[in-house]
Amino acid sequence: MQNSISTGQVAETAPAPGLRERQRLESLKQIHEAARDLVEANGFAATTIAAIAERAGVSRRTFFNYYATKEDAVLGLAETIIPAEAIDEFFENQQAGDRLARIVVLLARTALNMRQSGTSRKEVHRLATSYPELQERMHQRFQEIQDKVAELALDKLDQLGDVEKIGEDGADAQALSEAMITLAGAVLKYSFRRNPDILDNPTREAFEPTIRAFRTALKEVQ
Repeated sequence: MQNSISTGQVAETAPAPGLRERQRLESLKQIHEAARDLVEANGFAATTIAAIAERAGVSRRTFFNYYATKEDAVLGLAETIIPAEAIDEFFENQQAGDRLARIVVLLARTALNMRQSGTSRKEVHRLATSYPELQERMHQRFQEIQDKVAELALDKLDQLGDVEKIGEDGADAQALSEAMITLAGAVLKYSFRRNPDILDNPTREAFEPTIRAFRTALKEVQ
């Protein structure tokens, strides 16, 4: 089975950003700041994409090259791209077992990777709290992260031959993958509620206490 994650969904790594990358990051920041400033001055409903583009000095077409929606621009959340280094770690540490921990970290690093405009986690939280429309978009983006990581995880199960270990028809493997992603998402959300700073430097060690608590809870309901 060929890898179903397209190259556009995986960030390329480089020692240092080149001129094109620096320009892209600056454009993300510029559009985000224009969107944020207009919303805070005029309100969310009164702020249009045309107004944001004009404020940022770009065309509407250019706006959509950087942000899928007005909500994303206000929050400063770029396209959902699974970081290549996070994928490498996920693949390379397969012998360590603990697939759940690896998926939690993959989700967290993908969430962190969306903040390419330079907006801080605290700023995203403040904006989402201030405008209900943004809270719904945050939920949608998190689901998008889970869907992309689920696709990658299922593809990895197939590559490793885990499909045969779980079930010959592959249906059980898909169910396990989706259940694992759902559980990893719950771990991530709970960890974030307890310690919002955890997303600024997501590591397996940081999530381990919550993962242990979830495993204990699952044993209690068996």
